[in-house]
Amino acid sequence: MTDLLITGRGPSVRGFDAWDDYGDVMAISSGIFAMPEQHRPPRHFVTMDVPRWYLHGFHDADISGAWQNDWTEPWPFWADERIEKHIPNWLSHRGYYRTLPSTVYDVIPEEHHSVFHRFYMDNMSASFGIQPGWGDYPNVTEWTPEPLGECDFTGDQPIGLKADTGMIRNSWFLGVQVAQRLGYKRIHFIGCDFLDDSAHSTARAFLPKYCRMAADAGLEWINLSPDSELAKYIPSLEVAV
Repeated sequence: MTDLLITGRGPSVRGFDAWDDYGDVMAISSGIFAMPEQHRPPRHFVTMDVPRWYLHGFHDADISGAWQNDWTEPWPFWADERIEKHIPNWLSHRGYYRTLPSTVYDVIPEEHHSVFHRFYMDNMSASFGIQPGWGDYPNVTEWTPEPLGECDFTGDQPIGLKADTGMIRNSWFLGVQVAQRLGYKRIHFIGCDFLDDSAHSTARAFLPKYCRMAADAGLEWINLSPDSELAKYIPSLEVAV
């Protein structure tokens, strides 16, 4: 087991259809929605996010800044037992479910129901709504990262997610270390572009270090995203999209 394709949902993955050409597939967070549901599912999925953010795409709600506002189509990957879901141990608990008492709902005028629904879907964490945990779903593997530990591609140390000001809160940095521990030696990347200035500024600062450490550990990383920030640090191949 040596080859892996890691996919994000950056713009370079749009139109990509060579899902079977680079070994197993690992989807990073919302990158799983860049892979069409009708294709065979990815073997692995990695996230540092709670499940409710993925469920949002199935509700009629305006989620500001969420990935459901772009071109990807959500699909219920979380219930697919063929996909091994890799999460940090602090997300492993089962969820809890809150329902709205009928005594409250029945007094809301019918013409306001749609607005009411949107409000509560957007505020599930603090009010009512479906709030599952990853422990509610099949085939979940827990990892125990050290939030302030150094990155490690040898497997001798715990997974580290240290940033200058705390933890790197980006699932890609968890995923590449998980991939090494699963035995993958050659990894191709598509859609891992890191182009958003507001969301990826911290991530971009650590890409050179991670790419250098992976090479020093004997891993082969290959970029398939022509406009990715990764193109500055690892070899790139041109692929037809």
